[in-house]
Amino acid sequence: MKQPESEPRQCDPELYALCLVQAALRGGAREVRMEHHGWVTRFELPGLEVGSTTIERLSECLEAPGPEGALARAVALASRLQPREIRLQSSGTLLRVRGELRAVLSQPCSDVVFELDCRPAIVKRMLSRPVHREDRCLKSFCQLCPIPVSVGGTPVRGRFDLKGCLAVLLWGPVEGMPFYRPARAQVESRPAPGGDFVAALGLTGNEVASKTVLVVDGLAFEAPPTRGIRAVVWTSALKLKQELDGVAEDRRFQELTGQIKEALRELRNLLWERLPEMSPAQLERASAYLESQLERARLSQLERLLQAREKLEGPNLRLIVAAAEKAVAENRLLDARTHYQRALQLAPERSVALLQGLVQVLQQLRIPPRQLEGHVQELVAAQGLGTRQARAAFFESMGRYSASQGYPREGRLYLAEALILQESLLGRSHPTVDKLRELIDGL
Repeated sequence: MKQPESEPRQCDPELYALCLVQAALRGGAREVRMEHHGWVTRFELPGLEVGSTTIERLSECLEAPGPEGALARAVALASRLQPREIRLQSSGTLLRVRGELRAVLSQPCSDVVFELDCRPAIVKRMLSRPVHREDRCLKSFCQLCPIPVSVGGTPVRGRFDLKGCLAVLLWGPVEGMPFYRPARAQVESRPAPGGDFVAALGLTGNEVASKTVLVVDGLAFEAPPTRGIRAVVWTSALKLKQELDGVAEDRRFQELTGQIKEALRELRNLLWERLPEMSPAQLERASAYLESQLERARLSQLERLLQAREKLEGPNLRLIVAAAEKAVAENRLLDARTHYQRALQLAPERSVALLQGLVQVLQQLRIPPRQLEGHVQELVAAQGLGTRQARAAFFESMGRYSASQGYPREGRLYLAEALILQESLLGRSHPTVDKLRELIDGL
């Protein structure tokens, strides 16, 4: 009997073991156990059941999406190893494949058992063919399998490491999945977008530690990483390449990678939100990262970080100034005034820059001129001008502000004082003096 034309090509036949893992995942098996007994390799897939009719017609199921398709691929690949016999048992039915011959027998069995009998016919073949290369396949691809996989009683599974991550986002029910959840990280659980996968994602401040692993039908493959994210995704919704050496980059693959990138924003928000709940050690680690993200933060987030840091070490000038600037950008002028005033109390040596920011905010608030006078006087004095020059600059600044905010009477009084001082300093015909006269005449 000839093999079907759709038999897997360009695929290492030893990878038939991975097809059995796929079948186990697709059919709801509890685990995969592989044992070697001499030249016989035995796979047990407890919990997986395949109907007797399917076993009888397995050669027609290569393209089927369920467990029967993966089992058919396993038989087709294993046949290329030229074994003495392949035996597949399920639902009281035994399929025996020897070369091109197939036989279906009754056999008391409920769970699926797959046996590959490679006993050589002659000694020469025994010496030429390596045995049990399936072990290497399982150990390479099944370390993050959702169900236990063992070789000779030794577990193959390891854990995806999220150690050191600042925050962890869990999509879907991940109980029992093999990953390490750091005890000190902030953790949030949410339904998986799309609903056809579960995932564990960690926010890492070290860009080098970024890594994305896709576990498709129990087989792990590295995907292009998203900077700042360590992620592992378990799914059966993606397609594997025919050679079983990677994930096909189709529309669903692109959607999933886009969702992982979007998770970076969610993880940052999670870190901002949980600041009040953090221990001092957690806050120290988190704030070092968040202070590098100030440009992306909202004012409410910045204020949360500011409050948390103040409980530990007192006022933080850098964060207060950043909060003032962010408040201006978000047009929250009253908050900006508060933050600038606090910054001035902490850093009088930076008074010029901070006073300029405060005065601009107060002018945007359109406060009455008399309430602005003290701040403008401080700003002019801090600029190091001579006494008369400083007074002239003060009166001119107050006059211009008063005129622009609908206080013409106060504006004329301020500008008149500035005109007298500038005439005495520069002379009556100086261009600056002429401009002041024009301003006064226009009020």
